[in-house]
Amino acid sequence: VRVFFESAAEIIYRMTSIIIAFTPYGVFALMTWVAGTYGLAMLAPLAKVIGIVYIGCFVHAIVVYGGMLRFLARLNPLRYFQGSVEPIML
Repeated sequence: VRVFFESAAEIIYRMTSIIIAFTPYGVFALMTWVAGTYGLAMLAPLAKVIGIVYIGCFVHAIVVYGGMLRFLARLNPLRYFQGSVEPIML
């Protein structure tokens, strides 16, 4: 029974990895279809939401993380952010 469930779990893991690998292509195809059917004006609200999310993440990092570094850890936030630019971009 144990071998059966381990094998079934391995099959599910592989199927999930295949689906995750093809997801970007599906999203691109869906956005292309929406732009082709309804025009690029339909994607403008999505661009606004994405921009607002990026601005919110930036403000959160500066205010919350910077404040925690400054007041709780007593570190210089500028030196921290300079050293962590590459990992943050990832």
